[in-house]
Amino acid sequence: MFNATQPLSLPKGSIRAIFLIIFSLYIFISLFLEKAILEHVLDFWIALVSFYFGLRSEFGNTKKNE
Repeated sequence: MFNATQPLSLPKGSIRAIFLIIFSLYIFISLFLEKAILEHVLDFWIALVSFYFGLRSEFGNTKKNE
């Protein structure tokens, strides 16, 4: 269903999930190939993981209380 209120008409949280997957793949491939990871990329990845799981746990708690 087309929902013009969300970014790119995707379900809520999809953009965060896509960014998290892309950056996670970059981090893990860089670690596997033993390449250096830029500090600001690592900081951005940590922020993405924190916000993604932080918001998911917050939304999960509100749904149980309703």
